[in-house]
Amino acid sequence: MMSSMIKSNDLKKNLRSSILIVSDLLSMLFPFIVLIGLSKEYASFLSSSEQYVYLYTHLIITLLAIISFSVYLKHYSTRKSFWYELKEICSTLIGLAFIEVALLKILNIETLWLNILLSWASTIILFTVFRIATKKILSIIKVWQQNVVIIGSDQTAVDVYDTFSNDKNFGFNVENFISISPTKLNNINNIPILNVQPNEIEFNQQTTFIIACENHEIEIANEWLRELICRGYQNIFSVPTLKELPLDQTHISFAFGQHTMLLQIQQSISKPLSTLLKRIFDIVITSLILTMISPILVILYLKVRKDGGPAFYGHERVGQFGKKFDCYKFRSMKTNSKELLEELLAKDENARQEWETHFKLKNDPRVTKIGALLRKTSLDELPQLFNVLRGDMSLVGPRPITEIELQRYEKDVSYYYLAKPGITGLWQVSGRSEIDYVTRVKYDTWYVKNWSLWNDFVILLKTVKVVLARDGAY
Repeated sequence: MMSSMIKSNDLKKNLRSSILIVSDLLSMLFPFIVLIGLSKEYASFLSSSEQYVYLYTHLIITLLAIISFSVYLKHYSTRKSFWYELKEICSTLIGLAFIEVALLKILNIETLWLNILLSWASTIILFTVFRIATKKILSIIKVWQQNVVIIGSDQTAVDVYDTFSNDKNFGFNVENFISISPTKLNNINNIPILNVQPNEIEFNQQTTFIIACENHEIEIANEWLRELICRGYQNIFSVPTLKELPLDQTHISFAFGQHTMLLQIQQSISKPLSTLLKRIFDIVITSLILTMISPILVILYLKVRKDGGPAFYGHERVGQFGKKFDCYKFRSMKTNSKELLEELLAKDENARQEWETHFKLKNDPRVTKIGALLRKTSLDELPQLFNVLRGDMSLVGPRPITEIELQRYEKDVSYYYLAKPGITGLWQVSGRSEIDYVTRVKYDTWYVKNWSLWNDFVILLKTVKVVLARDGAY
């Protein structure tokens, strides 16, 4: 029975990998086949002797892509977060596109380079869509899911469970928690907690184990690791007890014959090249946005000015390295907002507690009618694009805060000083005003420690979705 179960699991694994490979092959070849079939320019190109050289070149590039995703990036055998898998897909395909163009140039193949560019752009989009659709189909037919047992039942274990719940691309289905310390709980989110010893476990060989222990549980965690390895389990993960490490640019190294593991931690946001790239990215994208939305800015300016007050206001914020600046916004409050706030906080205890917790009020009497719309749609923050051009802010970064808020960052304020505040950021796309202040600080510090231009791009994409859905804004 055990033998047949192993064969069944191996069959599912091979089927999963094979379907993903076929999906990737189709997404690589389909755009080129369509363009060759539909383009008159390509028709004349195909009639020449150079057609075979071009087609063979693209087939070789396609084969290199599959080998890269299989052997180097291990997309067909391991599970990854959606956005980091997408990053690897885009960087690999862009690199292969340059290689193909270089090969065609070396071989003196004269072709329509615009068509080649369109083909590769279509390939990247189609590749992503096919990957998402294929994994959804595999999930429907119960081939993508992988059973997971989390060894641990405290906060680290819960954090691991939340990670997999929020990113379905992993395909991990948590079956059980195993308690390695005494606990009164019998389940976490309705998932059973087992109280068993390492030598008592009975799971099939394809089960994935994740050791998620706390600092005081390291010895028993080592016992679990030893038992799992000696029993021949292949899918074992361990969550480091050292929390809040920078993750994006961290690499593992070790010495031969030693148990010492070294984590090489790199912090990118302060590097001169990173600073230059981020600044160029900010200026180019901001200039394009301002060009496109200039009519909207004029209309909003006139609407806000209707009550006789100024259209813009600048509120002092703390920027990079502690430098203070005026953060611009469309005015969304009445001209006597300060007096209204003092009066409200003096007579309304609930409002005072809400203000002390969030530095915001959900039902704020100071907000004008047009101001409520601006806040709900985040249009009040559009003037901050001028802060970006001035260099006070960035498109993406930590939330711009006042001097009095710095104390809430405690020791993590050092991370805040490393980056320019952003018009949008990780906290804005993760709940915005609905999350507590401690979580905001965690999001800001995660962003600084794990900064990359790709992460900025992802946050901007998520911002569009959040603004259109009006999630968490008031």
